[in-house]
Amino acid sequence: MNVISSATEDRPQLNSLLNLLHKGDVLTVWKVDRLGRRTAHLARLLEEFDQKAITVRSLTEGVDTSDRSSRVSYLLMSVIAQNERETTNERIRSSIDHAQKYGTKTGRPIGRPKASSAKVQHALAPLGSGLIL
Repeated sequence: MNVISSATEDRPQLNSLLNLLHKGDVLTVWKVDRLGRRTAHLARLLEEFDQKAITVRSLTEGVDTSDRSSRVSYLLMSVIAQNERETTNERIRSSIDHAQKYGTKTGRPIGRPKASSAKVQHALAPLGSGLIL
């Protein structure tokens, strides 16, 4: 399974979803930051949604962009999402810098495989049995 961060604007599944939306549709999300983490990107999406008369509803934050005050809430949530993303990145960078300063190696050890040989053989077993072509 490929995982794509919500900080990435060009996400194939999001793009597919956006292409399916039509005038009068309601896009329901768990949180606004699931659509994106950058304020500018979320503002562009809101503009697109407004032009197409599409409403966004957030289950967690109670945002419903069908009214003006909720559109403001949507934009505030986008600012908060971007701030959280930047704060997380700063903490990660700071932790890595601190670890390296004191001689701790970070990241995966060079040459260490991602999966054990037992896991690889288990994954390849169906190929040998003819179950997968």
